Amino acid sequence: VLVMVVGYVWALAGFVYYRVKAFEYLTENKTLGETMHFETAPSTDRILSIVILGGLAVGVVAAILFGIIGAIVTSIVPSLMVGGESSFAIVVVAVLYVLALLTINGLTLAWITQKIIGHIVTVTGTPDAASLAAITQRAADRGADAEGFADALDVGGAI
Repeated sequence: VLVMVVGYVWALAGFVYYRVKAFEYLTENKTLGETMHFETAPSTDRILSIVILGGLAVGVVAAILFGIIGAIVTSIVPSLMVGGESSFAIVVVAVLYVLALLTINGLTLAWITQKIIGHIVTVTGTPDAASLAAITQRAADRGADAEGFADALDVGGAI
């Protein structure tokens, strides 16, 4: 069990390291126009700590929520055995389950995703922000239609 836990943590660390370095490489090699480029220096340690600590916090909240739901289910099931109304109990458990999932997803967004986005935003910039004014959208292509192209694709044939 210890080997699995250590392996999971190392796999998570490797995945986070890969994602951070891939983002850094792609961002620093992105250009707009001739001179506009970006610089970034995200910290793998900071992002890994956000992922691990946020994941532990969300896991604790999830354990508490599902523990409460489990306690409610175990208190409802004996009354169902006696011949109580089962449809109301099933609806209550289903609603509690969906609320628990929504809470966990919301906490994951707030405690992990938004903190990572906040870190990325603070370490990413451009050394020449004045050149942003020179970047414009190119004119639309005239006569570039896809007439007949959609007919060549057999979209409905695969269904």
